[in-house]
Amino acid sequence: CRCLLRWAAWRRQLLAFIVLSNVVAFGFLALVHQRAPLSIMEWLHFDMTLDAGSIASVDFLTNCHATPFQAKLHRGRMCLPMRYLDCSPYLGADGVLTRSGTDSDRFEREGSAFLQEYYNRTGSRHPRYVVTSL
Repeated sequence: CRCLLRWAAWRRQLLAFIVLSNVVAFGFLALVHQRAPLSIMEWLHFDMTLDAGSIASVDFLTNCHATPFQAKLHRGRMCLPMRYLDCSPYLGADGVLTRSGTDSDRFEREGSAFLQEYYNRTGSRHPRYVVTSL
């Protein structure tokens, strides 16, 4: 019977370890990991509500889908003018989906040379804020 008691105690300790490690992982993933995109959107929303009379524009020069975008920045029915780099995949000549040659791909490869061309395009505007990622 002593073996059964040891086995039960060992199982309780293992279960406690698994639960505790999952709580720690959940806390890290929920509160720390990838926090920057949410923080910048909260800051932009806060700044937008402070300066309610002006309409700020924002450009997102980030990886595809790196921020919540419109989900956090709107005033009732009015949304801020925002742009993000095109990263839409398309079928290449060989029939394979690719994003090579899109704005986000060119920004990753060419950096500042791409930015000069991007902001000198016909009809391009200069935003109040530019959000980038490393």
